[in-house]
Amino acid sequence: MISPAHYVLLEDVLLDSGADISVIPRDVGEALFEDIAAGRYVEIQGIVPSTKLIAYLHSVRIMLDRWSFQARIAVADSNNVPPVLGRSKALDRFLVTFDHGRKTIIGDP
Repeated sequence: MISPAHYVLLEDVLLDSGADISVIPRDVGEALFEDIAAGRYVEIQGIVPSTKLIAYLHSVRIMLDRWSFQARIAVADSNNVPPVLGRSKALDRFLVTFDHGRKTIIGDP
């Protein structure tokens, strides 16, 4: 877990209600953790089942607008992945409304 004074600001994060877990690219993970491989090794499969993303699970405190919560994130072993906020212990905490690509509204459950 990171110390309270250690944080990374991400301005562009994909909110993905179809993603089981949250994911960040390797360079963001390296800014947060001394050794990303110290997390639990996982292989993530998505929309293309034959493709696997190697990642390491860590626990972090996420701040989203006025909310702060602890969540698991997968630190990808690649920079070729966008930051994604997924369902488990993240989006499933909120009532989220997607308005046809114009705006996203996040509110208390």
